Amino acid sequence: MRGAILVLMLCAATAHADPAAKAHALNAQGKKHLKAKDYVAALEAFEEAYDIYPSAGLLVNIGTTYQQMGKT
Repeated sequence: MRGAILVLMLCAATAHADPAAKAHALNAQGKKHLKAKDYVAALEAFEEAYDIYPSAGLLVNIGTTYQQMGKT
């Protein structure tokens, strides 16, 4: 019984880690696109990351991208 509980706890921890890790990877990808001035791709990556794991930092990146696109 303890083994089953441990497995469930590990699965729950992994499920929580995956969205944050995916959002982090998308944020990094968005920053690369932003640096390359590929604003559409950057915006898509930042917005997808925000949908997965909302954070103020991602909102800043989204706003910066819009600013660079001249849409502010």
